Amino acid sequence: MAKEEIRVIEDIDPFIDKIKLQKYLIKIKENRINLSNLEDEKILEINGLLKNDKPTLSYILLFALYPQGLFPNLCINASVIPGNSIGDTSEDGTRFIDSKRIEGSLFELIDEAVSFVNRNMKHKVKIIEMTAKRIEENECPLTAIREAIINAVIHRDYSIYTENQPIVLNMFSSRIEIRSPGGLYGRVDVAELGNLYPDTRNPNIAKIMELYSYTENRYSGIPTIKRLLKEANLSLPSFIDDRTSFLTIIYNDTYLNTFKADNKAKLILDYCKTPRSALDIARKLGIKTAKYLKQAYLDQLIKDGLIKETIPEKPKSKYQKYVFIN
Repeated sequence: MAKEEIRVIEDIDPFIDKIKLQKYLIKIKENRINLSNLEDEKILEINGLLKNDKPTLSYILLFALYPQGLFPNLCINASVIPGNSIGDTSEDGTRFIDSKRIEGSLFELIDEAVSFVNRNMKHKVKIIEMTAKRIEENECPLTAIREAIINAVIHRDYSIYTENQPIVLNMFSSRIEIRSPGGLYGRVDVAELGNLYPDTRNPNIAKIMELYSYTENRYSGIPTIKRLLKEANLSLPSFIDDRTSFLTIIYNDTYLNTFKADNKAKLILDYCKTPRSALDIARKLGIKTAKYLKQAYLDQLIKDGLIKETIPEKPKSKYQKYVFIN
């Protein structure tokens, strides 16, 4: 929940990338005419990059040559997992198909994370009927994933309480998960995302990212993700806030549709758009016992990220229900 503080980094030379910094100063003077006649140091102070002539955390994250030399875990840990749960392995025992610790400035974190996803995402060939031309498409719009990564980088909690927690990007068979330290900031809850203007945890970082066109800083990220997925006829994403982290889930419909082809699995998914008990589901499908239903279908559907328990902390609760994740 912590808001961005103007954290001064005392007695440390952050090894600023002077070329990148100079380009920023030129850019801001071109775009903010009212700042163009000020001294460089004053511009940096106004934008939260210097305080009392000392570098702030934002300054280091945006313009240091290697921010992780000072803050090792302000990075992105990206992995491709051969299954749908942490710990799943491929037939030859491989735990990670690809894995990378992504480091650098915030700009580099975003660009490298998008490249990682693009490299590991499956692509499909589409043939245009009129010309018979073959074009390659991503399984999921890369721009939607980019928006989710930008949100994670800009809006994460950068306070001392979470500086040892990296952003985690996991690519499972059925979905992509992006977990950002720090829950939603301010007065908005998950149900209101994209409909109301939320408070901004890191306004200085957001302003500079807007200047570089990484974001419009108009709270359009989540509506853009939803619109792009809808236009591609893909499942809408899920957003989960547990107050200590914020999780974005983007589904792999190519994979999910394979399981939906199973008639009973499809019936379960359709029926569980409203939370249902195992007994209700068993009766709906004509299955004799809820125990068999759970062993044959529910456990696998949970593992595949297609449904979830409404009371996950008490899996054997008599009030337990199951709901389709969408």
